[in-house]
Amino acid sequence: MTQIKYWLFISTLSIAFPNDGEGYRFIGNSTQDYYMDLESVFEMSFGPWDVLNNFSGRQAYEFMAPKEKRDEIIFKMTWSKVISTMRIGDKVSPNHEAQKQNGTSYTIKNDPITGKLISMVGNDEASKQIMETTANSEIGSLFSGDESNILYPFGSDSIRYVGDVWTIEEEDEKSGNFLAFDEFEGTQKSIISYNFKKIKEKKGNKIGY
Repeated sequence: MTQIKYWLFISTLSIAFPNDGEGYRFIGNSTQDYYMDLESVFEMSFGPWDVLNNFSGRQAYEFMAPKEKRDEIIFKMTWSKVISTMRIGDKVSPNHEAQKQNGTSYTIKNDPITGKLISMVGNDEASKQIMETTANSEIGSLFSGDESNILYPFGSDSIRYVGDVWTIEEEDEKSGNFLAFDEFEGTQKSIISYNFKKIKEKKGNKIGY
């Protein structure tokens, strides 16, 4: 039996939290440039083998549109400060494939109403190649689905209260090169949990943790 666990931590993310009664609506910053620092730990065990992949990197977002509210949301996303290691058993080595993400950039379009991803295109050959190789990898699977929603990155536009805990569940069919297997066919189920811990004010803005 194969067991897979994901942990995803996001910090330094500039997001607006418009007050709505006693709760907050998490709405992504879709007009001003910002960056996210991401860290993930991917753990898989099957039989006598344990595999642990550590990944960290920065995603910078530079917006080019909209000029009008009805326009598509267009921005360039760039990876930097990427560090990744792979541990198999007691042996630790750099994850060179994941580190190729460093310096890549992509032009991304999202719907101005729903916030959902419309298209993502690599801006050079290296970026296009990374898109192909990471689409069915453990790293690529971390940054898909609701994480691609520029307006509602935490699942929906529901009202949230301090202390709330909620999850996003997704299930996809996978095949080909996936999870370190050359030939893989199966179903990937992803469960991401969020814990709304507190609100702080900084320079007149509300920041949610």
